Amino acid sequence: MDLSIIIVNYKTPQITYNCIESLKIHTKNINFEIIVVDNASEDDSKEKIMQAFPGVKWIDSGYNAGFSRANNIGIENAQGNFVVLLNSDTLLLDNIFLTCINRLKIDNSIGACSVNFLDRNKSLIQIDENYTIKGMLQYAYVLFNKLPFFSYWLNYWNRNAKNAINQAHTDFLVGAFILTRKQNIEQVGGLDNDLFLYGEDISWSCELAKTGKLTIFEDLSIIHLEGGSTKKNNTPETFFSKSPQMQLSNLVWIRKHIGLIPFLSVMLDYWVFIPIYFVIRLLKVIVKPSSLVQQFLAPIQFCKQVFKWSRYLPSIIFKRPNFYKY
Repeated sequence: MDLSIIIVNYKTPQITYNCIESLKIHTKNINFEIIVVDNASEDDSKEKIMQAFPGVKWIDSGYNAGFSRANNIGIENAQGNFVVLLNSDTLLLDNIFLTCINRLKIDNSIGACSVNFLDRNKSLIQIDENYTIKGMLQYAYVLFNKLPFFSYWLNYWNRNAKNAINQAHTDFLVGAFILTRKQNIEQVGGLDNDLFLYGEDISWSCELAKTGKLTIFEDLSIIHLEGGSTKKNNTPETFFSKSPQMQLSNLVWIRKHIGLIPFLSVMLDYWVFIPIYFVIRLLKVIVKPSSLVQQFLAPIQFCKQVFKWSRYLPSIIFKRPNFYKY
């Protein structure tokens, strides 16, 4: 078996169907298997997929295992010499897997690879320039990143991405498409089972980087319908309120891969900012009279998030096995 394609499904039968249909059309000249790991969708996903694609290997996780654990289940059952994690909300445009595999066979210095992502209109989705260790650390802070000395301190933890012809070497690969050798996974292990959702691609990239450079083939592309596999919510928007789960996962990988001091400094940043946030909103009410209750909704939301993250403090500090689900 050349390639094992692992797709995690959670209540997205049509999106997963479209993804499999596209790779069935475009994947040629290699032996491949498709493994779908379902996170207790409790809908018609299995019937819809298996009726159309009976050759798919369907695995029920038994519960909402999140992204890391579900992919690890797929990896454990993978027979291919190469393994690719593929989001259900992606669509292939050409025989991309064959090209990636051939390049990894030629260049043993590449530990894992990804490709460019296009939106539904086939326009390039620019990966945020902060998608580096330095950038993600900067994103994690609320207050300290505005202080003059911060950038000097941050540079101490930074690894700069390097550019090359036809490919870019980067700190992290996006989890929507990560292709690597099965032997590399056996060397460094699967994704971090502690992470429920978000940050797992960053954490795994830190491990895969031990096997070789992380490379984006910029001449290869797939369509990524961003957010198609993620349930939307109507949480009031404030610092990190779009996804407190994402920030919880960030705290975990920062502790594991960057160190204790950066992790504690992020938490200190949050605790210090809580009273400052309330004062800022109070001053807004004084300068421009408005509803005090309305102004305090965001600080209260942020305060709740920080205290909920803080409950995990001992487990994160001592790297205890946990299921970090917000």
